[in-house]
Amino acid sequence: MAKNEMTAVDRRRGQMRKTLRDMLAKGRDRYAAVLPRHLTPERMANLALTASTLNPKLLDCSPESVCLALLCASQTGIEPDGYHGHLIPYGTQCTFVPDFKGLIQLALNNGVVVDAQAVYENDEFVYELGSTPRIVHRPAIDEERGELRCAYAIAHFKDGRSKFIVATKSDIAKRRNVSAAKNKADSPWQQWPEMMAVKTSVKMLSKYLPRSPEMTAATAADDAAELGIQQQPTSIPGQLPHPSIPSRTDALVQHTLGEPPGPEPDPSKDPVAVFSEALENLDTPEEVDSLFQVMIEKNAGQLSDQAYSDACEARDVRKAVLTGELT
Repeated sequence: MAKNEMTAVDRRRGQMRKTLRDMLAKGRDRYAAVLPRHLTPERMANLALTASTLNPKLLDCSPESVCLALLCASQTGIEPDGYHGHLIPYGTQCTFVPDFKGLIQLALNNGVVVDAQAVYENDEFVYELGSTPRIVHRPAIDEERGELRCAYAIAHFKDGRSKFIVATKSDIAKRRNVSAAKNKADSPWQQWPEMMAVKTSVKMLSKYLPRSPEMTAATAADDAAELGIQQQPTSIPGQLPHPSIPSRTDALVQHTLGEPPGPEPDPSKDPVAVFSEALENLDTPEEVDSLFQVMIEKNAGQLSDQAYSDACEARDVRKAVLTGELT
């Protein structure tokens, strides 16, 4: 690279540093309210600058979108360090994408040990459900492992119980098909399909893990990134941000969930029941996903494991009906 080109990049990075620090300083109280104790605004800014060194396209993103992505990352407790989480540029917009390793770390923070693996066609792989579920995986070591077959994730709980989920090729394909960036050359679905298969299994397993505000925020952020919906932190003092979703769904959200400027939601109503009823008025899988994200964010940390599982089941059933998979 020519010397003058390096100077131009350095100038842009220096301007990004100054702009980020200025924006974080002006809203320090608001940012501090959503940052976990082990993170500071300076730390997050440095992570963004480090990411921009590894991926200069981040320099083309607006500073506002970078700050927003950092806030979303902060609420999950996942550092966007390129291992646990990532800052991904989409044109001029920066998006935070949790890595499956970050999701596993969040589970570990709650005392749940999660192991997740990809399975290939030449591996020995058997699993059984029923009263004594079990899983056996012996990877091929004396030959090529072959094409990807499936992926699985196992959770080991403090009380000795375990729970596993197997993501079949069909499960993985469904997750891939809803990704807005699936066909782009730099999409993780194109570059690291095995890792995305493993991530699919971890996200499927997350429905059965103890819910925490961090895990809820992380899965919501990842869903928004996959769908191409603008991410928003779930709670900033003095502000009630919500994702940019289709206007028809936005109106439905205001009507059924009491989003501003609508009335306050009726506390006597079960949010999952309201969500399930509202699904009948939606006509596309994208609207279903958008409404699900808003419902989860509005009730972060308040839904029981059973309520969250019921909401996921209602969402998946409605999407299956809309796509013709279920009649």
